[in-house]
Amino acid sequence: MNSIDVDKKPKPRGRPKKDEVYTDKPPKLVQKRLYARKYRERIRDQVKDLENERDFYKKLVEFLQSEQTRYCPSCQQPIWQPESPAVYMYPEAVQTQIRTNTPPAVSCAWQMQQQAMAQSPMWLHQNTDGERQVGEIELHCAGCRKWFHKSCLKDLKAFYGLPFMVCYQFYCKPCSSTKKEVWTAKQANFSHMLVMVLSNLTHDWRKEQSDDADFDKKFFSLEQDIIPFFEREWENLTSMPKRKKDSWHQTIQNALEKHPDLFVQRGKDDLYFKLKENDLRKIGPFLDAVRYINRRPNNTQSNQNDDGNADENEGPKTRGATKRKNAEGGSGSSKKQKQTSDYAHVYLPGRDMIEFPYNRDGYRYFFVEPDHNCPYSEEELSELSQQRQGIASVSYRLYNYPSVTLAPNDRAHQLKLTDDRMTVLGTKNLGYCAVRATHMVSKGRWYFEVSFDKQPPESHIRVGFAQELLPLQACVGYTKLSYGFRSKHGTKFHDSIGTRYFKTDYKEGDVIGCLIDIPEPACVTSEYLPHSKKDMVLILSKNNKFYEQKDDMAGYLKQLAICKGSKIEFFLNGVSCGVAFSDIYGGQYFPAVSIYQEAQVTCNFGPKVKYLPKGARPFCERLNEYAVEQTLSDILGTLEWKEHQIAEKRKAEKEKTGKARGRH
Repeated sequence: MNSIDVDKKPKPRGRPKKDEVYTDKPPKLVQKRLYARKYRERIRDQVKDLENERDFYKKLVEFLQSEQTRYCPSCQQPIWQPESPAVYMYPEAVQTQIRTNTPPAVSCAWQMQQQAMAQSPMWLHQNTDGERQVGEIELHCAGCRKWFHKSCLKDLKAFYGLPFMVCYQFYCKPCSSTKKEVWTAKQANFSHMLVMVLSNLTHDWRKEQSDDADFDKKFFSLEQDIIPFFEREWENLTSMPKRKKDSWHQTIQNALEKHPDLFVQRGKDDLYFKLKENDLRKIGPFLDAVRYINRRPNNTQSNQNDDGNADENEGPKTRGATKRKNAEGGSGSSKKQKQTSDYAHVYLPGRDMIEFPYNRDGYRYFFVEPDHNCPYSEEELSELSQQRQGIASVSYRLYNYPSVTLAPNDRAHQLKLTDDRMTVLGTKNLGYCAVRATHMVSKGRWYFEVSFDKQPPESHIRVGFAQELLPLQACVGYTKLSYGFRSKHGTKFHDSIGTRYFKTDYKEGDVIGCLIDIPEPACVTSEYLPHSKKDMVLILSKNNKFYEQKDDMAGYLKQLAICKGSKIEFFLNGVSCGVAFSDIYGGQYFPAVSIYQEAQVTCNFGPKVKYLPKGARPFCERLNEYAVEQTLSDILGTLEWKEHQIAEKRKAEKEKTGKARGRH
């Protein structure tokens, strides 16, 4: 700021130039006006930079939209571009690609998905003969899910343990952030230790037996086998100090009887036990029964409560009342107690287990990752966080799932998903509950299939498409936001209105195809992009960050509009059942399935679907498009955030100027 010359003669008329002031004004007010002038110039420079940024992103959009779908040369499947700006949104890298027109690195998403699905505990990363060395110390990588022999490790020279360890975290060299092998021991309780003890006892016994021995009938004595093994190998089983008293013997017995999904007891009063899992190659930290030790809710008990033990706040037990209560966003009690069933335990590629909060009670949660292209420095983000009394959500972006699957947390908590998130199973005495997929469509002709795997008596399913605000404690077709096809009587449903659609039921063993056709708009706007969620609240839950969004069902329903020319069609074993719905509401639609009772279905999003209709694309091809759209949405969200910050600064400056004029 320039210094003020108080001896300078004032000009008789006219406004002062940039560096001239009137000396008959109070010096303090003059300084404030000069500061305001400099501040306005700085704001104009920021606006100019923002306009230049818009021009660049306009070129970026044209560049991304000009990209043609590439195919893998070996399997001829659509490819995903993990290093392209469409995924990570690096403007500097994009500028280089725009100038040089260099295509980004590519990899086959379908091959990656199939490889992840095909990985099993029997496959090993490094070995001379390609087989597991059962009975030797092996480590299972939490990132790539591959097994490593102790002799194959390069960076880990000394670590303790036993074969069949289950309480540790290991990352191989490619998966580790330090590019070195990392092994961390976790605290093991008695249930974890019993898995290791019985696995080693079983392996040692099997080595001494012939091939025709009946392994299923071998049980181990608590007093003669299990406790002596604890005595010998305590230091290798746990880091806890060894107990001096024998009271832990009873604790072991209680743990063996507490987990029937892990251990089998020979008789009710017989203290002989064995592992429930007979295949020792599956014993490891990722065995389902081991993962959910001390976490699995007692679903059987909660589902089979009698009238005397029922919660007074639950209301009537009819299925319709339950669905209406959840659809209206009501909750039974004003105080919500956190339970194990509030979280879904999911493993994502390259990450440890993540506990997803379920979408429920009018709130939805979205897993996020750091946005490396955030335009703010760490100091600015820290200041923004202090102003908003929370983490600055603009510094994060929605996680991009590497394949199209059923969503880990966008489902009713009563439904069970397999590890590959393709198969969903209901539970006994369960009313209709829904699950959505991870990816949506808003235009185009898209197709997926559902295989009806199991249909116990009195169980049914509904398949179709749903928007993001469909109540999960209801069925597909329950509101205006979903369209469904029911297995019973072949009925179609929309807005709780059922109409006879197909001449017969579909049942166990059938394959139901679901096709949605939404015309391409004449002008594509941001309404067709997935929301960036950067304006949502960012929360920290179980050491992971999520966007939290509160649903506004009433406001959303007011904005619904018919999309002319759109339609939904279903197929039964490759044969068209006819157009089920035409001129549906416009919006973003997810593949959706709802389960009644103990039915089980498996979804197939491609690329190898059984009956692909002509002109349709399998949902797996949405990966590349969705990554581009999500990136464009992140760009718009970042620019909107910037504009909002500039508008707030202008508003604050006007308020300061107005107060100064009011005083003088």
